[in-house]
Amino acid sequence: MPIICLINNYTLMTVNLNLKDRLTMIELLPKQGDIITMMLVKNLLSRLDFSSEEIKEFELRVEEDSIRWNPEKGDAEKAVEISDAELKVVMDGIDALDKEKKIPISMIDLISKLKALK
Repeated sequence: MPIICLINNYTLMTVNLNLKDRLTMIELLPKQGDIITMMLVKNLLSRLDFSSEEIKEFELRVEEDSIRWNPEKGDAEKAVEISDAELKVVMDGIDALDKEKKIPISMIDLISKLKALK
């Protein structure tokens, strides 16, 4: 269940994301945009990114232009705080893929977690 608190007129929510969820969410974020959007993206990326300890723990590596990890360790979840404004940026990315009918099955669990925050 998401935890919600109000800080500075933003609603902060906590969502538990596994390794795949975090990588998928990073891919959903825009690579460019207006200054406010990109500030939100930068803040969210700082919470989604992997520490050097996590890289070692999950055995993250790049193989053939994709990120791989030890499947036995990838289900571990991390509580990630996300503001309502950051959630909107992510959902805008999901909505764009949905309109193009490009939502892969691998993204459904993440989408369900994010929609539960609304």
